[in-house]
Amino acid sequence: MNGGRMVMTNRGTSLLRSTDADEVSAYCGNFFFTHRISHLGDPRDFSFSLDDMPLGPVRISEIVYEADAAIQLGGFRSSYSFFLPVQGFVCIEHQKSTVLVDPSLGLVVAPREPVNLIHWSARTKALLVWFEEGPLENEIAAMLGRGVRRSVGFQAQVRTGTPDLAAWIELVRTVHRSRDLVRHSFVSASLSDSLVRGFLSVTQHEYREYLDRRVGAGFSPTLCAATELIDGNANLPLTPLHIAAHCNVDVRTLHAAFRKHLGTTPMEYLRSVRLQRIHADLRDSGPEVTVASIVHKWGVTHLGHFSAVYRSTFGVLPSETLRGT
Repeated sequence: MNGGRMVMTNRGTSLLRSTDADEVSAYCGNFFFTHRISHLGDPRDFSFSLDDMPLGPVRISEIVYEADAAIQLGGFRSSYSFFLPVQGFVCIEHQKSTVLVDPSLGLVVAPREPVNLIHWSARTKALLVWFEEGPLENEIAAMLGRGVRRSVGFQAQVRTGTPDLAAWIELVRTVHRSRDLVRHSFVSASLSDSLVRGFLSVTQHEYREYLDRRVGAGFSPTLCAATELIDGNANLPLTPLHIAAHCNVDVRTLHAAFRKHLGTTPMEYLRSVRLQRIHADLRDSGPEVTVASIVHKWGVTHLGHFSAVYRSTFGVLPSETLRGT
């Protein structure tokens, strides 16, 4: 390899060192739709290193650019990713805004979502955790007990100061340092499962509230059956009587299950599900649709009251989410 050195180790893990930007772009192009490097200093100072470890549907990469550079990425081909500088900083253009990420702020990027690394500061070391989209979405479905739609909406910017997220990041780094573990397929599979479930538990996404509720629900058959019905049919005019009949209990027992495990009522839970679904649809829809059409699709008839509830929950009006403002 001109200007570089690739060392393959156990079960596909690899170490790459290179001073050739074209070589680096060619290698990284296997994972992105495009990968273009621009020198922000003397090209002779350019140096790149990659320490890459695959764990089934999860991949952990530690990346260092020794010189200042800009990198244009055409989106991850088929993976969600978590990007965090563990030292230094990177200025990133993502979702129509510019953000400076450093050890205090990570970034979650969806598959096929373009990212422009405007300035990778010299000697910045970054941790990149990849999650194949199909297995991650299947894991959410398994945790919820129902199917989920493709392209899960994550909150992009992630503050790393919370204890749970800090513990998950430390787990990632520990696994990455323990290279010999990937030789054992059983251990590797268990670790990748733990990393995926941990990621879903410490980041904010459209199913996070439902996952937390399922965990809090314990083993209540009534509540599990009721939430599964509501989650899968939130667009229908469900009533407590319909839900109780589906669960083979009376309405009083249904209400008692929701109060005990979730501290809410079946109808409040239904309204919360509809609110989250509407928020996701507004965020993902184009200008050709209207707020009213999306809201009515989910069974909401009083647009004025809904707008007030929406604003108190998300801090913006439904129309602002639709416009992407």
